[in-house]
Amino acid sequence: MNFCGLDFTVHSLPKNDPGFIPLAAFARRHQQVATQAFAVAYQRAEDDISVYETKIIGTPEYRQADMYYLERLLLSLEKAWGGHTLYLCGDADLAEAIAEKFREGGEYADPPLHIRIVYGRNFSVVVLPYDKRPASCEVSLPYGGNTKGFRIGFDAGGSDIKVSAVIDGKPVFSEEREWIAKKKSNIDYHYGYVVKALKDAAAHLPQVDAVGVSGPGLFAANNEVIYCSIYKSLSPEVCAKEGRTLFIDAVKELGHDIPLVAIGDGEVAAIAGAMQLGGAVRVLGIPLGTNVGGGYVDKNGNLTNLRATIGCIPIDCQEGAPMDEFAKVIGCSGIYLGQDGVLRIAEELGIEMKGETLAMRLKEVQALANSGEEKALSIFHDVGVYLGHAIAWYNQFYDIAHVVIMGRVCSGRGGELLFDTAKATLASDWPECSFSFNMPDEMTRRLGQSVAAASL
Repeated sequence: MNFCGLDFTVHSLPKNDPGFIPLAAFARRHQQVATQAFAVAYQRAEDDISVYETKIIGTPEYRQADMYYLERLLLSLEKAWGGHTLYLCGDADLAEAIAEKFREGGEYADPPLHIRIVYGRNFSVVVLPYDKRPASCEVSLPYGGNTKGFRIGFDAGGSDIKVSAVIDGKPVFSEEREWIAKKKSNIDYHYGYVVKALKDAAAHLPQVDAVGVSGPGLFAANNEVIYCSIYKSLSPEVCAKEGRTLFIDAVKELGHDIPLVAIGDGEVAAIAGAMQLGGAVRVLGIPLGTNVGGGYVDKNGNLTNLRATIGCIPIDCQEGAPMDEFAKVIGCSGIYLGQDGVLRIAEELGIEMKGETLAMRLKEVQALANSGEEKALSIFHDVGVYLGHAIAWYNQFYDIAHVVIMGRVCSGRGGELLFDTAKATLASDWPECSFSFNMPDEMTRRLGQSVAAASL
């Protein structure tokens, strides 16, 4: 295939999306041609900076290719790493042209309020010569591994919640419950569901020593919610007040002095993956739920301050790719890999789904796949192709030894096909990727995050 004047070969392509152009394949070809040094850095705190070394071609003939490559690289790093200050270090003319797209008011600017909430200051872009680039220095934060005692783990997804009661690291109760939090504009619905799930788990324990919460969003160090996708239908005012302390308040219903830790679902997936692999390090955990999360356990067995909003990382270059409603960018991972991606393809194929909730509709597609229905199976094949190419792209931003996928999309015959196809795509198109690729057993891939959350 050809994109931005560069020719490259892709062996694995989706059956229902022949126009798919893997961003990872384009980027690999671009870097094979590029020779001029360029660096990108994201700063999150004074002592927390991530630096990405890359190259540009730097000739007028390939200006479009350089622009597109850097735009997609920055959109990816913004979601994989994040930060309040972006440094562009290299060709000044190209860097300045790119900078305007990411500064406030630019085409790809994050909402200013979002940046201020997450990092406590306004976002800025700094253009520097390559030899003035910052030095890398990343924070490593220990989480998980606390198994002693009577604990509750709670995992909030967009279509379901999972809760586990755990005694000395062994689950004695685990349950998955559907909900429609994204469609509810009254936070009493969210609060009621969370409290009931916590109390039902607590009923299986003689006491509650600690609670760990996993959710699809960003959490502050004090366990307050910065952003959570389950609040999609709530007003900004409610999100900023009752929504911000929802999990803190819910845990108080069990007792006022119970320790709580709340972090993103992708980070808990990484912890769960590391636990499944016997305490492995350099683990990228990817939960394929309503959307797609991501978390990373580093070489020290710790989490980092890296943002890891994998669902918003672009993976498709084709013109006319679907738009991510949150990131406002086309071709993002969440539209291809999670429940939303499965249902999008199913609708395009004309598969009739009668379920009232998205979770019910996913189950219908999975049931068709379990019965051997070819259209349904082709969906999970295609998600597997997308996933293989997506992981090859994520591999550019994390030092990965192991990848672990989890979540409800991985269930059943469709999930097995998805895994096998992703593995085959990595083998055929990405032999340079040397990490292990793993999917736990059915129960763990559905409920493992709530069990892991109990160890936070």
